[in-house]
Amino acid sequence: MKTTKVILFALLMSFMTLMTNAQTEINCKIWKPKSFCEIPDSIYLAYRVFAIQSEWKEETCEELDKVKGLTGVWLTFNIKNNCKLLLKSDFENFKLIKKSNGQQVNLFAIHKSKKNFTTSIKAKKYKYTLKGGRKINIIMLFPEAEKGDKIIIDNFIEAEIQ
Repeated sequence: MKTTKVILFALLMSFMTLMTNAQTEINCKIWKPKSFCEIPDSIYLAYRVFAIQSEWKEETCEELDKVKGLTGVWLTFNIKNNCKLLLKSDFENFKLIKKSNGQQVNLFAIHKSKKNFTTSIKAKKYKYTLKGGRKINIIMLFPEAEKGDKIIIDNFIEAEIQ
């Protein structure tokens, strides 16, 4: 009986820890500016970046403006505690699931800094540390994203585009 109580207590504490860091106020929307350079100064993503054996390619917002069929997706959420978000090679952990047919579409680019987007990554480990207690913004570019599609980032976040 004591063992059962200890196990139940441990499970309850684990659940409460997960709930303490649960994301709240998740917002995922289509972002179609006249130019991908129109990113507000208030955007916040990484608190710290850690990379091991990494290579990445960046393109400017002006270069991406010339690519046909790209749609911006702006994901915003709050976290209570610091957490880590891994970027896997070829962004394989960022998925867009089409509402029309369930097809998975690969991420084309992710916003990195004021005018730059990362368009490819090869890494043994590439990790963003997100600082808790603030709003996190992730701007992603996908080919032909639309309302109703679903964004999945690892087991970290899942949101439908509004």
